Amino acid sequence: FTQLVASHPSLVRISGEGSLWSVQLVAPDELQPTRWYGEGEAHPPAIAFKASALERGALFQAKSGVSLMLAPPLISSDDELDELVEIMDDVLSELDAVL
Repeated sequence: FTQLVASHPSLVRISGEGSLWSVQLVAPDELQPTRWYGEGEAHPPAIAFKASALERGALFQAKSGVSLMLAPPLISSDDELDELVEIMDDVLSELDAVL
């Protein structure tokens, strides 16, 4: 996860322990969180992230306009977790493009 934070300006931090993680995204212009787009409509960053990740097969729960919760099953394999990180990387790249 450390590499994701370092390589994506849209990502503020990822914190957590075990299989319960919090993902915090930056709000564009810090006061205009609806500037990010998904499906042609303005959405807060967390909603746009959630929708794009779901299209790729990953489920995140949006907790606010800029934060998400991730809780993969305890029985997830290393390959499945690697795929989840790849999906996060792809979605964050999309969101970085609209900053």
